[in-house]
This record gives sequence, C-alpha cells and structure tokens, in this order.
Amino acid sequence: NDPPTLNIELLPGEKSFLAVLAKGGGSEMSSRATMLPPGSGWVGVREFVLDVVDELGPYSCPPLVIGVGIGGGFDRAPFLAKKALLLPLDEPNPDEELSKRGREITEEVNTLGIGPAALGGTITCLGTKIIEAPCHMATLPIAVCLSCHSLRRKIVEI
Repeated sequence: NDPPTLNIELLPGEKSFLAVLAKGGGSEMSSRATMLPPGSGWVGVREFVLDVVDELGPYSCPPLVIGVGIGGGFDRAPFLAKKALLLPLDEPNPDEELSKRGREITEEVNTLGIGPAALGGTITCLGTKIIEAPCHMATLPIAVCLSCHSLRRKIVEI
C-alpha cells in the first residue's frame, strides 16, 4: 500500500479528522475515470459504472464496495470516488437522490452474476456510495473506485 497519498481538506467546524484508506493492488488496478459528454446524464454514469464492474469486478476480490465520484473536474472525480469509500455502508447518503442512485447501482451490479470470489452468485456488491461536486457544464467527469470485500478504512477525530 505504498506510497501513501496525503490529502488535506478544510471542513467547517472545530473538529479535525484523520482518515486512512488502504487499498489492495487488484481493486486499485480496477478503478477507472473518464470524461462523459454532459448530455450522458445519470444514464451514462450508471452505464459506465456497470461496464467497469462487469469488466474488472472479478479481479477485485468481490463482493465489492463501489465508490463513485461525479463532477469536480478530471482530477477531482477520482478523489471523490475514493472519498466515497470512507462513507459508512450502513448509513444512507444525506442526499436522498444520491442514496437512491447508490442503491440502484448496487442492485444492478448484483444481477451481473459475478458473485463472491468471482465464483458466481447474486452478491457481487455490498454497497455503492456516491459523492458529487459541481463541474463545468461542458463536462461530466466520472470515476469509479472499486474496493474488495475487506474495505480497510478508519476515521478518527483528532
């Protein structure tokens, strides 16, 4: 998991947090980013995510956790996708539309038949988290960050 990457983000409030996300090579190699035409909308985003999982999910030690980053710019979308992997799976996204879309992707991925350890089955994805940011109206950056079932993450208040 070397070399480490350090990102500092200023957040409102008086508290500080340290988040660690350790990703394995298989799932890191299966992450993808692209720039979709802005008219692609949600349909294009969903299709891109499903295509990435269909092609590369079996190599990422499923069942998977999927982080999706939408917007921000070509360099920001992958950061958002990784940051999405830090969101708790047992809590809905505060944005109801993104929560609904995350559940939609999870349900569709689970119909791909990849299954645990890519041996087939109906549990290919444990959850999908989505973070979006504003972007230029002529672009639609999207990134998909896959994580294996052993999602190694920790957030502590410092």
